[in-house]
Amino acid sequence: MAMIVPEVKLASKASEDVDVSNQVWEDISPWAWRNGIYTPESATNCMGKLFGHVMGLMETLTFAQGTENTTIIEVGCGTAELFGAITQKCKFKSLIGVEISQNMVKCAYEVHPHLSEVSDCKVVQGNAVDLMDVIKDTKLTVAPNPIVCILMNTYGILPDHVRALSLAQMWLTIADGGTLVLGCWNKEELRTGFAEFYSKNPQLCGECTEDDFNYEAGTFNNARTGYTSQWWDEESMRRDLQAAAPFDVTIKFIRHGVGIFALGKRSPSQ
Repeated sequence: MAMIVPEVKLASKASEDVDVSNQVWEDISPWAWRNGIYTPESATNCMGKLFGHVMGLMETLTFAQGTENTTIIEVGCGTAELFGAITQKCKFKSLIGVEISQNMVKCAYEVHPHLSEVSDCKVVQGNAVDLMDVIKDTKLTVAPNPIVCILMNTYGILPDHVRALSLAQMWLTIADGGTLVLGCWNKEELRTGFAEFYSKNPQLCGECTEDDFNYEAGTFNNARTGYTSQWWDEESMRRDLQAAAPFDVTIKFIRHGVGIFALGKRSPSQ
């Protein structure tokens, strides 16, 4: 049986007017990216451990409201490792993964073929700046209190001008109830990231040295390949989240390993 890979192609004003592309990211092999973080061999590096923390956090959030009553929408889901794992454990109201790279979407269904058999789960190609339209086009039922997340390093590699647009769409998606989860790599742990991840995985971002890292600013800029990444602190994450919100919000921070997570909700008074 041929495997069906869902694809969403939009012609909305946002995706027409905003350049959301990142050619360096498009050139990275989905398989190389996955092998650096999500395989048994990488489970003990800082990023493999972080994914374990991500799983624990998402399970805690979903179990609190009952998985069958939960929708998870992941922006920049890559090869859908979160969905690949949690669908083996529980049934959800719906799961929607949105990913700009069709190569990543294709790889997701190749790595996790069971996802194509889960009727309430779709991983689709789409733009984060059009998130609400992409969700609507999947025709899946979204639970009243969805969890809308952007995890691992997705936010850190988004073009600057796309971040605010993406966050605004995420806030609107949970406007009537739900939780926004922004998971970033912690600026204070960038030295660990260099030692345990970047320097050990040149197939991802290219050969690098400590000269490519600005630990104070939390940036990695590899001039040889053009790959850039931003690591974050609470102040900068809160600033971005509040600036993009069309209403008052409350934000709570959690740290796990090299990760820092912001959990945002619309303020009860709104």
